[in-house]
Amino acid sequence: MKKLWLCLLFVLAACSQVECDDGCLLDLRECAGITSDTIKDTCYAEHAIELNNQSMCDMISSIKTNDYCVTQFIKQQSDYTLCEELNSDTWIQNCYNHYAANNSDLCSYVKDSGQCYYEHALSSNSSALCYNATDTDRCLYKVAIATYNTDLCMSVEGLNQYTCHTQIAVKLNNSELCNELPETWANHCAGRIE
Repeated sequence: MKKLWLCLLFVLAACSQVECDDGCLLDLRECAGITSDTIKDTCYAEHAIELNNQSMCDMISSIKTNDYCVTQFIKQQSDYTLCEELNSDTWIQNCYNHYAANNSDLCSYVKDSGQCYYEHALSSNSSALCYNATDTDRCLYKVAIATYNTDLCMSVEGLNQYTCHTQIAVKLNNSELCNELPETWANHCAGRIE
């Protein structure tokens, strides 16, 4: 029994001497003891977000990881101007994209502003936003069909104005709308309704 007790004591003493590596310290959120700067920065960012403590972001040495951390707190507020406080273009764009997703007035701040306007035009059925969109004709075509606006179809270039008009007539099952088209298209349109 005495030998068993000594063995158990030896095992416990050995276990207490095991050092915790960076991964272990990350799991324990013992950020200051981590030797790798990348893992240490990740630790501070995750810990700041978990504790909802933005000041912990200041302990991060990497500009991009710091911006990631700060962005998580900026997104909780409703002030898009805070995006300019970030340091890296990637996170500035990420920040503006977050706000522009709900406000078309902010599309001019994002890199792909044309796509931003396009998405807002389609989600709000706003033909006015289409004129800032990347593909104006495609945008107008989709908004015209969604709103059953044959006049808007005439703003679309080329033959697409006739296919737009036909799509609306078919959706509304209204052959009278087909009569507004040139003869060949009117016959095609009427044939799709009957």
